[in-house]
Amino acid sequence: MFASLRFRQKSHGDMLRVCALAFLLLARQPLCTAKRPHRRPGLLQPSHLVVEVSKAASCDVPGNSLKFFNIQTGMVSKVDFSISADFNVTRPSRYIDSILFQLTKCRESVSSNTCELFQTWRFENNPCKGFNDPTALWAFTLNMIKPRPNCPFKEGTYRMRNVTIDTSVVDKLPLPWEGNVWLVRMGFMETKTRFHMCTDTEMHVHRVRDS
Repeated sequence: MFASLRFRQKSHGDMLRVCALAFLLLARQPLCTAKRPHRRPGLLQPSHLVVEVSKAASCDVPGNSLKFFNIQTGMVSKVDFSISADFNVTRPSRYIDSILFQLTKCRESVSSNTCELFQTWRFENNPCKGFNDPTALWAFTLNMIKPRPNCPFKEGTYRMRNVTIDTSVVDKLPLPWEGNVWLVRMGFMETKTRFHMCTDTEMHVHRVRDS
Protein backbone atom coordinates (compact mmCIF):
# COMPACT_ATOMS: atom_id res chain seq x y z
CA MET A 1 0.00 0.00 0.00
CA PHE A 2 1.16 3.48 -0.78
CA ALA A 3 1.88 5.54 2.31
CA SER A 4 1.44 9.29 2.59
CA LEU A 5 2.03 11.95 5.21
CA ARG A 6 0.07 15.11 5.76
CA PHE A 7 1.59 18.09 7.54
CA ARG A 8 -0.82 20.84 8.59
CA GLN A 9 0.76 24.24 8.06
CA LYS A 10 0.81 26.22 11.34
CA SER A 11 2.22 29.37 9.75
CA HIS A 12 3.18 30.60 6.33
CA GLY A 13 6.85 30.21 7.25
CA ASP A 14 6.37 26.45 7.50
CA MET A 15 6.35 26.25 3.70
CA LEU A 16 10.05 27.09 3.71
CA ARG A 17 10.80 23.76 5.36
CA VAL A 18 10.05 21.78 2.23
CA CYS A 19 12.82 22.62 -0.19
CA ALA A 20 11.41 20.39 -2.87
CA LEU A 21 8.37 22.61 -3.30
CA ALA A 22 10.50 25.52 -4.38
CA PHE A 23 12.59 23.24 -6.55
CA LEU A 24 9.46 22.23 -8.54
CA LEU A 25 8.89 25.96 -9.00
CA LEU A 26 12.37 26.03 -10.56
CA ALA A 27 13.97 28.23 -7.96
CA ARG A 28 17.61 29.13 -8.64
CA GLN A 29 18.54 29.58 -4.99
CA PRO A 30 19.34 26.92 -2.36
CA LEU A 31 16.37 26.85 0.01
CA CYS A 32 17.71 24.97 2.98
CA THR A 33 20.75 23.15 4.21
CA ALA A 34 20.95 19.50 5.08
CA LYS A 35 23.56 16.79 5.34
CA ARG A 36 24.91 15.95 1.91
CA PRO A 37 23.82 12.49 0.72
CA HIS A 38 26.45 9.79 0.93
CA ARG A 39 28.51 9.65 -2.25
CA ARG A 40 29.17 6.46 -4.11
CA PRO A 41 32.38 4.74 -3.04
CA GLY A 42 35.27 5.17 -5.40
CA LEU A 43 34.37 8.68 -6.53
CA LEU A 44 37.45 10.43 -5.18
CA GLN A 45 37.04 13.51 -7.31
CA PRO A 46 34.46 16.18 -6.35
CA SER A 47 31.12 15.53 -7.97
CA HIS A 48 27.57 16.86 -8.03
CA LEU A 49 24.09 15.79 -8.99
CA VAL A 50 22.58 16.81 -12.31
CA VAL A 51 18.82 16.96 -12.79
CA GLU A 52 17.21 16.59 -16.21
CA VAL A 53 13.50 17.21 -16.66
CA SER A 54 12.29 14.79 -19.33
CA LYS A 55 8.60 15.66 -19.02
CA ALA A 56 6.47 18.56 -17.82
CA ALA A 57 2.73 18.38 -18.43
CA SER A 58 -0.63 19.16 -16.91
CA CYS A 59 -2.03 16.35 -14.76
CA ASP A 60 -4.78 14.15 -16.11
CA VAL A 61 -7.20 14.92 -13.28
CA PRO A 62 -10.76 16.30 -13.30
CA GLY A 63 -11.02 20.07 -13.04
CA ASN A 64 -7.42 20.85 -14.02
CA SER A 65 -7.38 24.28 -15.69
CA LEU A 66 -3.67 24.17 -16.63
CA LYS A 67 -2.68 23.48 -20.25
CA PHE A 68 1.00 23.50 -21.34
CA PHE A 69 2.32 24.14 -24.84
CA ASN A 70 5.62 25.13 -26.51
CA ILE A 71 7.74 23.37 -23.88
CA GLN A 72 11.51 23.42 -24.52
CA THR A 73 14.02 21.84 -22.16
CA GLY A 74 17.72 21.05 -22.22
CA MET A 75 21.11 21.39 -20.57
CA VAL A 76 22.66 24.84 -21.03
CA SER A 77 25.93 23.86 -19.34
CA LYS A 78 27.42 20.89 -17.54
CA VAL A 79 25.46 21.70 -14.41
CA ASP A 80 22.46 23.81 -15.46
CA PHE A 81 19.16 22.68 -16.91
CA SER A 82 16.85 25.22 -18.52
CA ILE A 83 13.13 25.19 -19.30
CA SER A 84 10.95 27.48 -21.39
CA ALA A 85 7.21 27.04 -21.72
CA ASP A 86 3.87 28.67 -22.35
CA PHE A 87 0.76 27.64 -20.47
CA ASN A 88 -2.89 28.57 -20.30
CA VAL A 89 -5.06 28.82 -17.23
CA THR A 90 -8.47 28.14 -18.71
CA ARG A 91 -10.65 29.23 -15.80
CA PRO A 92 -10.18 31.41 -12.71
CA SER A 93 -10.48 30.31 -9.12
CA ARG A 94 -11.57 32.52 -6.25
CA TYR A 95 -10.11 30.38 -3.48
CA ILE A 96 -7.31 27.84 -2.97
CA ASP A 97 -7.90 25.44 -0.09
CA SER A 98 -4.41 23.91 -0.09
CA ILE A 99 -1.27 23.30 -2.12
CA LEU A 100 -0.41 19.63 -2.73
CA PHE A 101 3.13 18.40 -3.31
CA GLN A 102 3.81 14.74 -4.06
CA LEU A 103 6.94 12.69 -4.84
CA THR A 104 6.82 9.26 -6.50
CA LYS A 105 10.02 7.22 -6.78
CA CYS A 106 10.58 4.88 -9.75
CA ARG A 107 13.41 2.37 -10.08
CA GLU A 108 15.31 3.28 -13.28
CA SER A 109 12.16 3.60 -15.41
CA VAL A 110 8.51 4.61 -15.09
CA SER A 111 5.99 1.78 -14.90
CA SER A 112 3.34 0.39 -12.56
CA ASN A 113 5.83 -2.24 -11.42
CA THR A 114 8.70 0.11 -10.60
CA CYS A 115 7.02 3.17 -9.09
CA GLU A 116 5.77 3.79 -5.56
CA LEU A 117 4.54 6.87 -3.76
CA PHE A 118 7.42 8.30 -1.74
CA GLN A 119 5.82 11.14 0.20
CA THR A 120 2.97 13.65 0.09
CA TRP A 121 2.73 17.10 1.66
CA ARG A 122 -0.35 19.31 1.82
CA PHE A 123 -0.03 22.97 2.82
CA GLU A 124 -3.17 24.49 4.28
CA ASN A 125 -4.26 27.61 6.22
CA ASN A 126 -4.39 30.25 3.47
CA PRO A 127 -1.46 28.88 1.42
CA CYS A 128 -1.73 31.66 -1.17
CA LYS A 129 -0.37 34.18 1.31
CA GLY A 130 2.94 32.36 1.49
CA PHE A 131 2.96 31.68 -2.26
CA ASN A 132 2.50 35.39 -3.07
CA ASP A 133 5.08 36.64 -0.55
CA PRO A 134 7.44 38.92 -2.57
CA THR A 135 10.32 38.12 -0.18
CA ALA A 136 9.96 34.32 -0.44
CA LEU A 137 12.81 32.33 -1.95
CA TRP A 138 10.66 31.26 -4.91
CA ALA A 139 9.74 34.87 -5.77
CA PHE A 140 12.68 35.01 -8.23
CA THR A 141 11.15 32.23 -10.32
CA LEU A 142 7.67 33.75 -10.24
CA ASN A 143 9.17 37.01 -11.50
CA MET A 144 10.45 35.09 -14.55
CA ILE A 145 6.87 34.22 -15.55
CA LYS A 146 5.03 36.84 -17.57
CA PRO A 147 2.61 38.08 -16.45
CA ARG A 148 3.73 37.39 -12.90
CA PRO A 149 1.24 34.92 -11.41
CA ASN A 150 -0.64 35.36 -8.19
CA CYS A 151 -2.39 32.72 -6.13
CA PRO A 152 -5.01 31.84 -7.12
CA PHE A 153 -3.96 32.17 -10.76
CA LYS A 154 -6.13 34.30 -13.00
CA GLU A 155 -7.41 33.02 -16.33
CA GLY A 156 -5.00 33.76 -19.20
CA THR A 157 -1.78 32.82 -21.01
CA TYR A 158 1.55 32.80 -19.14
CA ARG A 159 5.10 32.54 -20.50
CA MET A 160 8.45 31.65 -18.98
CA ARG A 161 11.73 31.78 -20.86
CA ASN A 162 15.08 30.15 -20.05
CA VAL A 163 14.35 29.50 -16.39
CA THR A 164 17.38 27.68 -15.04
CA ILE A 165 17.28 25.08 -12.30
CA ASP A 166 20.01 25.39 -9.70
CA THR A 167 20.79 21.70 -9.27
CA SER A 168 22.87 22.34 -6.16
CA VAL A 169 19.52 22.41 -4.35
CA VAL A 170 19.01 18.71 -5.06
CA ASP A 171 22.56 17.90 -3.96
CA LYS A 172 21.73 19.28 -0.51
CA LEU A 173 18.47 17.36 -0.01
CA PRO A 174 18.95 14.06 1.88
CA LEU A 175 16.83 11.94 -0.46
CA PRO A 176 17.77 8.82 -2.46
CA TRP A 177 18.00 10.70 -5.75
CA GLU A 178 20.60 8.66 -7.63
CA GLY A 179 19.54 5.65 -9.65
CA ASN A 180 15.87 6.61 -9.53
CA VAL A 181 13.40 8.47 -11.70
CA TRP A 182 11.23 10.93 -9.78
CA LEU A 183 7.68 11.92 -10.62
CA VAL A 184 6.73 15.24 -9.04
CA ARG A 185 3.13 16.40 -8.77
CA MET A 186 2.19 19.89 -7.64
CA GLY A 187 -1.45 20.88 -7.34
CA PHE A 188 -3.47 23.89 -6.27
CA MET A 189 -6.61 22.54 -4.63
CA GLU A 190 -9.95 24.33 -4.57
CA THR A 191 -11.29 21.75 -2.12
CA LYS A 192 -9.74 18.69 -0.49
CA THR A 193 -10.41 16.67 -3.65
CA ARG A 194 -10.84 19.17 -6.52
CA PHE A 195 -7.88 20.62 -8.42
CA HIS A 196 -7.73 24.08 -9.90
CA MET A 197 -4.23 23.58 -11.36
CA CYS A 198 -1.94 20.56 -11.40
CA THR A 199 1.48 19.85 -12.95
CA ASP A 200 3.29 16.52 -13.41
CA THR A 201 7.07 16.57 -13.86
CA GLU A 202 9.44 13.67 -14.55
CA MET A 203 13.02 14.10 -13.35
CA HIS A 204 16.11 12.01 -13.99
CA VAL A 205 18.96 12.50 -11.55
CA HIS A 206 22.55 11.37 -12.06
CA ARG A 207 25.98 12.28 -10.73
CA VAL A 208 28.87 13.73 -12.70
CA ARG A 209 32.43 14.53 -11.71
CA ASP A 210 33.42 18.16 -11.53
CA SER A 211 36.43 17.67 -13.78
